[in-house]
Amino acid sequence: MTPCIHPERTSGQQAEINDLVQRKIAVDEENVVLKSELCLLQQKFTDKIEELKDTKECAVRKEEQSRLVIKNLEEENEGLSTRYADLLNDLEKLRKQEAQWRIEKSGIDAKIKIAIQTLCPKEKGLAQLDPVVHLV
Repeated sequence: MTPCIHPERTSGQQAEINDLVQRKIAVDEENVVLKSELCLLQQKFTDKIEELKDTKECAVRKEEQSRLVIKNLEEENEGLSTRYADLLNDLEKLRKQEAQWRIEKSGIDAKIKIAIQTLCPKEKGLAQLDPVVHLV
């Protein structure tokens, strides 16, 4: 007995097979497109991760540079403060020395005045004796 093949049934099955083949082709094409998009998204993601890493490294470097600048400025400030204090001390010493010198000068001026007053009467007497001698 040979199996009976019904042409309508075979043609329906063939149409169903053709439909399934077309859907598989469409799904395969969609898979290729999706894989391509996924690849692009993965590359973008990888690029963003690298960019973020670079940004973080840059921020860390800038933070370290800022800390170094602050440290250097603080050290410079300490040095300037020390220098300022030294200059103030020197100024105070010079003012004291100036005051001492003024006192000494005043004493010397007083002695000179006394000496002039003491010599002047003698000089007047000498001038009367000898008009050639003038010690003024």
